[in-house]
Amino acid sequence: MGMGILLVSLEEKHLTAERREILQTCSVTREVVFANTREEILPFLDRIEVALGKFPRDVLGMAPNLVWFQQLGTGTEWLSNHPEAIEHPFMLTNCSDDYGVVLAEHVMALILAVARQLPEHFAAQQRREWGDPPFSDPRKFELRGKNLLLVGVGSIGMEIARRASGFAMHISGLRSAPATAEAPFERMYGSDQLPEALSNADLVVNSLPLTPSTRGFFDRQAIGHMKPGACFFNIGRGQTVDEAALIEALQSGRLAGAGLDVFAEEPLPSDSPLWGLSNVIITPHDGGNHDKRYESWVETVFDNLQRFSTGEPLRNVVDKRSGY
Repeated sequence: MGMGILLVSLEEKHLTAERREILQTCSVTREVVFANTREEILPFLDRIEVALGKFPRDVLGMAPNLVWFQQLGTGTEWLSNHPEAIEHPFMLTNCSDDYGVVLAEHVMALILAVARQLPEHFAAQQRREWGDPPFSDPRKFELRGKNLLLVGVGSIGMEIARRASGFAMHISGLRSAPATAEAPFERMYGSDQLPEALSNADLVVNSLPLTPSTRGFFDRQAIGHMKPGACFFNIGRGQTVDEAALIEALQSGRLAGAGLDVFAEEPLPSDSPLWGLSNVIITPHDGGNHDKRYESWVETVFDNLQRFSTGEPLRNVVDKRSGY
């Protein structure tokens, strides 16, 4: 059959001389093939052992010699549509730890925008109106002393917690199983404690990935457990939330506000009630975007390739059955 293949599906401009040298070193044990389209990849399917970057998901399970697939980005919800890839013994890694800092900064921007009612000021600025803000605006609040609940405490949740601690907030987390709270967390809940966790929180941040167990996690019952006047922020996945129930809670004023970067349907339909809610800030799934996004992915890819070549543990290994 010939030598196994290391498939590279990355943008050419990011393949620096140093990275090409790494690939040249790898060519001693595997043939290095550059291919970016489905048509280019399929002829090599039987010989691919390592795949870096893009790969047609529906044929992953049909690559008999695949040992490791390093995908770009974070989302692995595609696994639920391809059970054959879950059963295949290849190792899957993603770029999940490349998003922590920028998503944490995006969350803090949303929280501050809600707390300071910035959209209202932006609109007045466009109208060139000074306005007459009330001496004591009940819609505005300081973050100091507020109870922040982070649902999903992976690398993103940890980065959010570090930044929120600088605002003197009381920080709690929720994981699938109870765990000991470590600074800056004051308490760590298990998922069976969700009602208690939500009822104590002034601000709730959802950074859950989409898996079979998290789909619809924030259902009508969970949203009903949230403290009246609380605010909700979502930078995880839109389908982890019952959007209709969230809209009702925001329309009624039971929840004071929301900052949403992800939605059940994207792009968000123009007739969604969310567009018209003055207490909602919408960003178009842009929380992870920054000037070096693709470069940071490629950096992770080649760091993992170095590790793979020397037998070291890889970063961001995904449990394909749990989806994260």
